Amino acid sequence: MALLVVHGAPSAEEGAIVGKRVKASMAIAIELSDHQAQALSEAASRLQVPEAELAAAAVRDLLAHQSADFDAAAQRVLEKNQELYRRLA
Repeated sequence: MALLVVHGAPSAEEGAIVGKRVKASMAIAIELSDHQAQALSEAASRLQVPEAELAAAAVRDLLAHQSADFDAAAQRVLEKNQELYRRLA
């Protein structure tokens, strides 16, 4: 198992204030299998970028291009479990 830590821009405490907004970020740790870590390493090497940069770019891309299928599936799950969520609240 490999552990990859991905850092974004400075945290809210360290962040830059843009207008009246604070530019915040997040650091995450991702556990990868040895096979996944090797694939990430090879792809980063091919693209000549650090592994953490490649992983962060992949997450940003995923978030920017969420598929309509994912959104529809998430909506179905939320609707299906709406009564359960209401009772748990």
